[in-house]
Amino acid sequence: MRMHTGVRPYACNYPGCGKRFSQKGSLIAHKRVHSGERPYACGYSGCGKKFIQQGHLTAHKRVHSGERPYACGYPGCGKRFGHNASLIAHIRVHSSERPYACDYPGCGKEFIQQGHLTAHKRVHTGERPYA
Repeated sequence: MRMHTGVRPYACNYPGCGKRFSQKGSLIAHKRVHSGERPYACGYSGCGKKFIQQGHLTAHKRVHSGERPYACGYPGCGKRFGHNASLIAHIRVHSSERPYACDYPGCGKEFIQQGHLTAHKRVHTGERPYA
């Protein structure tokens, strides 16, 4: 119930952190960020990746299995994704939503993904990270 009220009684005691959580389990999982503990290991041969949370491991396993449970509901699209965040970013292709705007004076170009904006800003800065 605390999740819906905004009450966060569980505080991280790591120096300088100060994050608070509504559930004790969320605090325990968060503390692994500071300790470096990664108890959830991928069992696929040759992979060896480890994760802080079980859900992150579950999502990672889709890389190996090819499972794509998140489907675009736009008529005629049919694209599927392994992560819900990827589906949300994809849906912007069908809408006019472009939440990432260039703040360079006089530009104002807008993008559907943060990474596209980051790459675009190099036009203004002249940065060539792969040259």
